[in-house]
Amino acid sequence: GWSLGGQVALEWARLRPERVGALVLMSTTPSFVQRPDWPHAMAEATLRQFGDELHVAYRQTLQRFVTLQLQGSEHARDTLGSLRSHLFARGEPSPHALRDSLELLASTDLRSGISAISQPALVIAGDRDTLTPVAAGRYLASALPHASLVVIHGAAHTPFLSHPQAVIAALDAFANDK
Repeated sequence: GWSLGGQVALEWARLRPERVGALVLMSTTPSFVQRPDWPHAMAEATLRQFGDELHVAYRQTLQRFVTLQLQGSEHARDTLGSLRSHLFARGEPSPHALRDSLELLASTDLRSGISAISQPALVIAGDRDTLTPVAAGRYLASALPHASLVVIHGAAHTPFLSHPQAVIAALDAFANDK
């Protein structure tokens, strides 16, 4: 799972372990917002500001969010067009769905259940990811009992777009180790 999709995968693996053979978690964090004991995330006020701005300037806020996905990537300009085409392939997301997703990101903290997840896991993190910092990936790799970490240098939040060969190599190695 990528980003929020990784959080969904973690929760599914915890709740229905018999249905999940292995996990690949890319740009995933157990908690997307900072908490008193979790500094490896975005300030909650920043996330809430996105939700507030969706009401006022939907398209501009959406474009800003897309740009944040690439912030810090060494291939940001090259990847921006690809990201936009993937994200908007089926039209623009509904404002209601985006607000619900932001609320889910703000309220989710999966740290307490992670050690119970016993499936093999590959954690992929970009060392330039400002949305889900590499420290969050390191945490996941150490908290999950059977996890390995691959840090992709020069990648931000979308390593599958900016560094596809490195992601493919990590996936191949993980699949061959199982």
